[in-house]
Amino acid sequence: MSRILPQIGRSALVLAVLLLGGSLRAVFKYLPAPGLVSAVMLGGGFGGYAALLFAAHHSSLARSFFFRRPKLLCALLLLAIAAASYVIYPIADARRDQGAGSTADDAIIQAAHDFLSSGSMYARTLPGGIPLSPGPGWVLLNVPLANSPWYWALSPLYILVCLLIYGRLVGSAYQSAVVLCLLSTSLLFWELLVTGHDLVALGFALAALSMAAWKLSLDRDQGLLGPAALGIVLGMIATSRLIFAPFPLLLALLAWKSNRKFALRLGGVGVLVTALLHAYFYATSDYYQPLHLWGRGKGAGWDLMVLGMAAEIIALAYVYRRVGRRPTEWLYGVWLVLAVPLFFISLGELRSVGWNFARWEGANYLFPSVPCYLFYMATTMCPPRDDVPKPVAEKS
Repeated sequence: MSRILPQIGRSALVLAVLLLGGSLRAVFKYLPAPGLVSAVMLGGGFGGYAALLFAAHHSSLARSFFFRRPKLLCALLLLAIAAASYVIYPIADARRDQGAGSTADDAIIQAAHDFLSSGSMYARTLPGGIPLSPGPGWVLLNVPLANSPWYWALSPLYILVCLLIYGRLVGSAYQSAVVLCLLSTSLLFWELLVTGHDLVALGFALAALSMAAWKLSLDRDQGLLGPAALGIVLGMIATSRLIFAPFPLLLALLAWKSNRKFALRLGGVGVLVTALLHAYFYATSDYYQPLHLWGRGKGAGWDLMVLGMAAEIIALAYVYRRVGRRPTEWLYGVWLVLAVPLFFISLGELRSVGWNFARWEGANYLFPSVPCYLFYMATTMCPPRDDVPKPVAEKS
């Protein structure tokens, strides 16, 4: 008991920062008495997360009414997510000029449409001269949804695929139900979802890649096909935003200790695909618009940039030293290495708008690391139920 309580407290604090900290933007933007609401939300959230994690650790959560049928609970929560996106996204998108929508969906939709019609993604900016942030590989991967009336399904689809991969790893829907319940407490998540922001889909794509890479790294006798296929998808997703370009190297670093051949193949293919996509569209564009994010990063201030880089070096050293072959170690490592720079970028943008939470667009960048932490937390704090298969044993 004395050992688990500090861990629960730390984990509840991280959950409050990740899930509710970014939600302050929505509170200050849409709700009355935002200061009071924020204090109640953060304090109540911390207590609620601590109570949930305590119940989960002692298996009482698994016996509760809502978690007795975790597959049904997952299905209902996924249905609610899909329904919210389907119903509210068109309304929010139509009210973008009134501050209710987002330009992120327009960026990926316009890039996909222009590529199919002319072969060029970045010939036009958005109305008002707003540059496009999504990179070319991420746009290409999502062309089928971005160039159709089904764009609302983008985030629900990535959430579903990621949960299916996670379910195969843990052998139970119980942990997935915990992930979805925690996710549903975040106003930031719902705001990004219903405004069509692609960072929700991106966060779950990064988590899915991390879990798939961990699984493949266990097989020392595999051929080139598995790492190459995963590396291609990895390289495409790594172009999503400029800051994620080194993501293939991160997964290669995590795999290096246990399977160097796999690490070299995955990292090599992933880096090559990322570099070629950026290089081609940079060379064929008069203005390679994804680069504008570098300018926004510098606008946050050199002091935060230096602190962020120093913290990231420490995080990388810690991850390489401590991460082993367990999936929870991979998920925690990916979360930490992603969360550190994203936190400083988000903090810098908040400072650049005079600490005005209602204008805090950088809050969005807190989300891409969230799914990895939720899966890590659910796997760590939720012991397997007795009535489901145990997780597949790792190869020695």
